Amino acid sequence: MSTPRIALAWAATAIVLSTGAMAFSALDLAAEEGRFAAHSVRHGMRAAFIAYMAPDALLLRPEPVNAQEFLGPRPDPPIILDWRSQLAAVSASGDLGFSTGPWKRVAKADPAAPPAYGQFFSVWKKQADGTWKVLLDHGISHPQPSLADALLRTVELPKAPALKGDAEGAFADRVRKDGVRAAYRVVAHPLARLLREGVAPLEGAALREALATMPEAVNWEILASGVSAAGDFAYSLSRYSRSGQAPGRGHALRVWVRHEGAWSLLGEVETPLPEPAAR
Repeated sequence: MSTPRIALAWAATAIVLSTGAMAFSALDLAAEEGRFAAHSVRHGMRAAFIAYMAPDALLLRPEPVNAQEFLGPRPDPPIILDWRSQLAAVSASGDLGFSTGPWKRVAKADPAAPPAYGQFFSVWKKQADGTWKVLLDHGISHPQPSLADALLRTVELPKAPALKGDAEGAFADRVRKDGVRAAYRVVAHPLARLLREGVAPLEGAALREALATMPEAVNWEILASGVSAAGDFAYSLSRYSRSGQAPGRGHALRVWVRHEGAWSLLGEVETPLPEPAAR
């Protein structure tokens, strides 16, 4: 994530949208996220991330870097970072998962100072030893708290035939055919959440409003991607570039899940890269 996250041990009631017999569920993943956050509060952000990030996990700083190599030589930042999962999903094959929700950051040197707030966005992967570790982690910050008291929502993916084709390829085809705005409207999951730096999470009516004004001239270059063994959960990390009235470049991390027999966009976090320094 681009900015530290805080997940106080907030209690939450789960809203389960679909169910299926699973060895490891979205509720389990949300609980694992809670243990990750508790580790951060008790032992520091650095120790928690080293403990819970996979050996091949990536962070954006601002370009993708190996999390363990990046964090290893650095001191623990002087903050208390806490967070909680507010939306989670796990593949039917129990090998990949997604978690997102609010974080809060407090300075250790001045606990009375105003906190910082934002949202984290993490892709989790089951490791060979059976443990779950974070594979990709990113996020945004925004001025005021958002979703701090919202109920936990989970998306369980019941066993079904694997989806054909790849999610990003199908999305790219739709963008070329119908344009960016129309493509997003078609693929957005009922619980779709888009994260943009500096603003509260875009979902529901706010998401629909944002899609109506989204720049059409966008290209994505896939840097990393993966799909679950069940063919019902996929993720991608890409570099985007925009032209036209809102030019810019940055990174996008997306999570796709099966919904009504097709790939559906459940979550996306997008953050711009710094503009090159003027000579």
